[in-house]
Amino acid sequence: MWQLIGGWKSVVFDSLKYSFLLVSYLFLFEFGRRLVRPAAESGARFKKTILFISSWQLLPAITALIIIPAMLSSDFLKMAPILSRYFLGFTGGILAGAGLLLYALRMREMLRRTEVGKWFVLAGTALVAYGILGGLFVPPGDFFPANRLNAGLFLSITGLPVQLFRALCAVGIAYGIVRILNIFTREIEEKIQSTLIENSPDYIAVISQKGGFISVNRAGALLHEFSGPWEMAGKDAVGTVIENKAGFQEALAKALKGENSVVEFRSTGKKGAKIWWNAGFSPVKESDGGIINVLCISRDITGYREISEQNRRNYEIQKISNEILGIALKALPLPEILTRIFINILSVPFLTLEPRGAIFLADNETRSLAMVAQHGLAVPIQRACSNLPFGRCLCGRAAISGRTVYSGDLDERHEVMYDGISHHGHYCVPIKSGAEILGVLNLYLKAGHKKNNDEIAFLEGVANLLAGIIIRKRDEIELKRSQERLIQSEKMSAVGQLAAGVAHEINNPLGIILGFAQSLVKRIKEDDPMAMPLKSIERETVRCTALVQDLLVFSRTSKIEEEQLDLNEALNGALSLIFARAKPRGVEILQEMSTDLPRIFGNKNKLQQALINLANNAIDAMPEGGTLTIGTLLSGRRPGYVEIQVRDTGHGIPKKIQTRVMEPFFTTKEAGKGTGLGLSLVYEIVKSHNGSLELESEEGKGTRFIVFLPIKT
Repeated sequence: MWQLIGGWKSVVFDSLKYSFLLVSYLFLFEFGRRLVRPAAESGARFKKTILFISSWQLLPAITALIIIPAMLSSDFLKMAPILSRYFLGFTGGILAGAGLLLYALRMREMLRRTEVGKWFVLAGTALVAYGILGGLFVPPGDFFPANRLNAGLFLSITGLPVQLFRALCAVGIAYGIVRILNIFTREIEEKIQSTLIENSPDYIAVISQKGGFISVNRAGALLHEFSGPWEMAGKDAVGTVIENKAGFQEALAKALKGENSVVEFRSTGKKGAKIWWNAGFSPVKESDGGIINVLCISRDITGYREISEQNRRNYEIQKISNEILGIALKALPLPEILTRIFINILSVPFLTLEPRGAIFLADNETRSLAMVAQHGLAVPIQRACSNLPFGRCLCGRAAISGRTVYSGDLDERHEVMYDGISHHGHYCVPIKSGAEILGVLNLYLKAGHKKNNDEIAFLEGVANLLAGIIIRKRDEIELKRSQERLIQSEKMSAVGQLAAGVAHEINNPLGIILGFAQSLVKRIKEDDPMAMPLKSIERETVRCTALVQDLLVFSRTSKIEEEQLDLNEALNGALSLIFARAKPRGVEILQEMSTDLPRIFGNKNKLQQALINLANNAIDAMPEGGTLTIGTLLSGRRPGYVEIQVRDTGHGIPKKIQTRVMEPFFTTKEAGKGTGLGLSLVYEIVKSHNGSLELESEEGKGTRFIVFLPIKT
């Protein structure tokens, strides 16, 4: 161009000019080689030819073809530029243009969306034209084809210098390349976005309109326990949800309508992991605004949910504990307290229980469970489970093992059955204080309910609260009994002092009356009119004397002599008298005497008298006959004691008078049929042996008296 406008000439300038020309054509050739090679690698039709032309070994060979002939010629600076144009400029332009055109052809679908395909065509065509114009229309030379096809020929044909057209081609190349760079910038941005998405800790997925996964990032694949995102492609997105499917589908539907939405749901992994998500759904739109897919960005909130759930559970535990303690403080019978507490347990939100069950209290002497509270149980099961021995059925197993028993359905351990029983499971939780079993908490589950350690831990905590309540109530009852015994003792002491005074005051006059009466009876004849009155005086005086003796026993003025006794042998002496009185009244007597009882110290006659008095009261309580059970055993409730138990099946003692039956002269019998001293004497006899007397009675079911006597060595 400089020569064209008449610039000066020099060897140095020509050398620099050629050097720039050679370097520029070398870059053009290398650019073309690198552009056209991917076309061959992607399986182009002329793969071998393209691979040969685009091979890097060709560049040194072409350079040699330029340098060697130019050095052998007479004018290197004239020959070398022409050869460089032929071998580098022409081929480089053709290769670069072909490479861009082949890339545009191969990537036409993507380029159509990005709207840069036409710039590939423009730049590729301009490069081909530049290769032809710059590589074939060379400066005139004295060898073929430069002597015929050259810039002069182009000028004579077109009337314009070839350099002008080269410049226009360069402008087209530059403009096309600048526009092409937009796609590479976009690809870089997309690569960055793809990297960010792929490395994001959030679960990011593209979901199709049909609800299938199109793509999922690595985090999503790993959280769903897949090896990689490719395993999830095409799988049903809704199918991964195990909770709140409706919410997931609703959010997906909103996104397909163009609305953004957020929803929480729980999904399951391929290996069974359960994960909670907070998911945002957004529509993916085309340039025309049409919705093609849905973008779902989800964050794992399992840890947050677990903390929230634990806080909520702690609140519920505290709430139910407060309610239980509030119920326990009310002045109610223990069965009523346990029933109310049981209903509260069934209302705990996080427990998946059936609304039925029962609470049993343990009798460690008989090793059995008695149902004292229930809710929602059918009548047959109430009857069948009213009293269960330790070891029988699930509750009995819980009592004997001291551990919670779980059952998902009816099985061989569920020994209590009845016609029409429905399938169900159980939690049977022992209520215990240390090693002592106080009862069992029985709860019903739906058949197939899975064992839940959190539920068991909560129920065992409730059982501990129940144990404290039961012990507290038991202590209250014992305290009340102790207070009643103390009051009774004080009453007896006061009455005893009075009785002692009365007995002493009337004992001597009675002796004089009895002596004179007996003396007169011996002296008169049987047919004497005074015989009957005198015998009546004698009989009633003897009865009064016996009553005075009873008063003396009651007032402790008589000394009781003790000896070492075999309790069963001592009581057997009184059984014949009891049998004689019971048989005519239609009363059956059962003996439950424990063997190998330790020996005790006591007064044989007084203990027999106490047993006879208790048995007589029991027989009188069964006017139409019944069963009288007399037994002895080593006490389980009071270690260091033996028990004498007298149990009848009579009408029972009304609760309102149970506290008075041991008071002196208190009787419910008709006038003349009882003195009211029978139970009072029993009480005093037992007390004189450092023992105690307890009463258990229920109207319509019978009465049981328990005598506790200490074991003395």
